Amino acid sequence: MVNPGNSGGALVNTQGDLIGINTAIASPTGVFAGYSFAVPSNIVAKIVTDLREHGTVQRGYLGAIIRGIDGRYAQEMKLPVNEGVYIDSVLADGAAAKAGLKQGDIIKEMDGVSIATSSKLLEMVGRKRPGDQMVVTVLRDGADKKVTVTLRNSSGNTSVVSKDEPSATLDKLGATFSDLSKAERDKLKVEGVKVEQLSAGLLRRYTDIEEGFIITRIDRQDVKSVAELKKAIENKDGGLLIEGRYPDSPRKYYYGLGLEE
Repeated sequence: MVNPGNSGGALVNTQGDLIGINTAIASPTGVFAGYSFAVPSNIVAKIVTDLREHGTVQRGYLGAIIRGIDGRYAQEMKLPVNEGVYIDSVLADGAAAKAGLKQGDIIKEMDGVSIATSSKLLEMVGRKRPGDQMVVTVLRDGADKKVTVTLRNSSGNTSVVSKDEPSATLDKLGATFSDLSKAERDKLKVEGVKVEQLSAGLLRRYTDIEEGFIITRIDRQDVKSVAELKKAIENKDGGLLIEGRYPDSPRKYYYGLGLEE
């Protein structure tokens, strides 16, 4: 049983093996009935090692916007399978694009492990660091294709992230960012930085920001590129005020975010 207050405690199986660390419970009754969540123990071990060796968590990014496949989505998209992970798009110069993965590919395996859901994919990638390689099997044009992907960090390269680097703070946000293209700037009449992909991090945990959001200002300071975004948060502590908009709406949105995890 998992009850409110168990967060941070051990999750064990019937043999007494540690299999995870409890994080949260969604309960309609306030007690153990409902859904409970935990971080797998192998990912916890990797995080502990990262903190000891580098002072900050090392996250590898695939550089693709993905969608889990179920029966309804397979029918809607006329896909030949009812499970797996569909690549909706790949980020320019990201790990997936560099490896040759394409929009429309269906990820079936990673390092020989079957990938039936997007959560399984995120777990597999979560075990890795920037510079690590993964063998990805995709279904493309009716045939399986194996591709070796070298994961990247949030800055788009394969270097480990130092705690003292400004990119370490950027990494804590849990997102990949990109500069707006000239076509996007001209069409939307806006300058800013696009949130390409969200992962586990402060943005997803503490805000309602969605992928595609365009950050235009940090603490009322204009940001027109990823480089300017890094500079804006380099020496920040306490919190940030994020201002921006979505491509399909001229409305401005404001998000307050604490930087302490």
